[in-house]
Formats: sequence, structure tokens, C-alpha cells
Amino acid sequence: MRRPQRGKRLPLAAIAVLAAVHGLDAQEATRARVVVGQIAGATVYIDAGTEAGVITGDTLTVARDATGPMIGRMIVLSAASRTAVLTFADDPFAITRGETLLLASASIAASREQARGARLHWRLQSARRTRARLQPA
Repeated sequence: MRRPQRGKRLPLAAIAVLAAVHGLDAQEATRARVVVGQIAGATVYIDAGTEAGVITGDTLTVARDATGPMIGRMIVLSAASRTAVLTFADDPFAITRGETLLLASASIAASREQARGARLHWRLQSARRTRARLQPA
């Protein structure tokens, strides 16, 4: 009988642990808080881009706050490092310029995990360099 692979569950468990340490629930850890910069017809410009995990072609769920219901879905038409252009995936819903929204997608979660991994790697390398300098020759 084959044993289940535990390696595939570890990243998900790590996300839950990191979210718990930082006081977030698992759903909040996959969301990006953005501000609506401009609206032109069915096109919406936001102040978050690829650095926040927003990827061209992604479909995002939209909510007004962490405890509120999903108000709709949007598709990312294009994304630069700090801005993105979205359009409504389904029926348009009411939003206003300057409004803060929460966007959720798998790519946002992956982007945050990649950034956490890079920070952890940097800390580990820094600790190794410090240890090497402190050890007597």
C-alpha cells in the first residue's frame, strides 16, 4: 500500500502557519488590497500589479472587505509592476474611483509565497555569512 505524499501538503501547511503567526486567516493570506485609480466604461485601473501577484489573463474575485461577500469577478487585461487594467468578467457591479477592494486569486497567493521564500533564503544566507565571520580561523 502506497503512503500519501506529504511533500505536496507542506506548502499549504506553511501558508496556514504563516497566516496564523501574522494573525491572518488562510483566505485573507491570498488577497491583495487595492485602490481603484480610474474607471473608463467597463475598464478599471488599479494601483497593484505584478509585484502584488496580479497577472495578465487572471480572473480575480472581488470583495469590498475581508468579511463581506464576493461582489463579482474581474479579468486582468494587462499588468505592469505596480498597476493593472481590469474588466468585468460577468455583469458589471458598482465601484467608485478611490474605493478600496480586496482581490483574490491563486497567483496572488503564489506571489506572496515566492516573496516569503526569497526573504527566508536571504535571512538564511545572511546568518551563514555571520556565522562564518564569527568562527575562529
